[in-house]
Amino acid sequence: MPHSSLHPSIPRPRGRGAQKAALFLLVACLVALWGLGEQPDHILQNLVLHLASLQLGLLLKGACSLAEELCHIHSRYQGSCWRAVRASLGCPIRGGALLLLSSYFYCSLPNSSAGY
Repeated sequence: MPHSSLHPSIPRPRGRGAQKAALFLLVACLVALWGLGEQPDHILQNLVLHLASLQLGLLLKGACSLAEELCHIHSRYQGSCWRAVRASLGCPIRGGALLLLSSYFYCSLPNSSAGY
């Protein structure tokens, strides 16, 4: 839907300003850590651990939402469990795949915590 056809009372989409700011902040933090002498594998290991924990948090939030939605499965989803899962978790395959991929990369990185 083009922006010109929106009713004047409907706000215009925000765009990607927040995503660009988050990416800039991430790059600035990585450059600062690298400039302070942190080892790149240690930075990468902590970054992957953080991303995996975010994915796990989203998955747990979705599981709690699913537990609440199961009480309304007949009234809202016509008895379909799959519809309730998709409404609560979004695309569960994508979230699970990201969590598994993050866990794999975290485990495959060299363990450099022995020197700290």
